[in-house]
Amino acid sequence: MAGDTGILLNNRMAYWHLDPGHPNHLRPGRRVRHTMNPPLVLKDGELWGVFGTPGADNQVQINFQIATAMIDFGLNPQQAAEMPRWTSMVPGQYANYPHDGPDVLTMERRFAEETRRELAQRGHPVNTVGDLDGPCSVEIIRRDGDMLLAGSDPRRDGWALAW
Repeated sequence: MAGDTGILLNNRMAYWHLDPGHPNHLRPGRRVRHTMNPPLVLKDGELWGVFGTPGADNQVQINFQIATAMIDFGLNPQQAAEMPRWTSMVPGQYANYPHDGPDVLTMERRFAEETRRELAQRGHPVNTVGDLDGPCSVEIIRRDGDMLLAGSDPRRDGWALAW
């Protein structure tokens, strides 16, 4: 158990910054930024859906895409989990030490070539990945009356079971 705790602490330490001007600067009395953010969605004051994904800085972006897919586009949980993914990362904002990484808009190949080309022409460095090679692996449960609907991301092993 001590070994597991050490691993956990080491992983959490990766989120601190050593730059004194950064909001996550390592110093006494501070808590590290963490990316756990599983959404719980209410509709008319009742539980409508829950979902979440691992994925560090990509979590917020993917959770937003899932919420938009179900709420605004009316997709069921499995359809939402299977939608093409994109994420935008900026150097200096990466969670893990040393906090650097490319300035990149990662998009799955299922986005139209014209869309990816237009974004690149507008100055966004686009990295195209395979059809289901985008980040994260969301799992979703949504209530529909007395029935529960579930979705499991095909980007990793998982199963969706609901009744």
